[in-house]
Amino acid sequence: MPSHDARLARVPFQVPATAATPRLGKCLRAARAACGLTLREASLRSGLAVSTLSKVENGQMSLTYD
Repeated sequence: MPSHDARLARVPFQVPATAATPRLGKCLRAARAACGLTLREASLRSGLAVSTLSKVENGQMSLTYD
């Protein structure tokens, strides 16, 4: 049986209480922190560049999808 990595388990996520209107960057950072992931780990799992994730978390970039 494979070993269980606690970081792979789903962690309840709550929007930061200070956010009147949740923003993607704040939500992304809070979710990443709740899972105990570094930007590099989140990058590897998501397929997005570390720099892209960092910019989104800091409100310097927004994401779009088609």
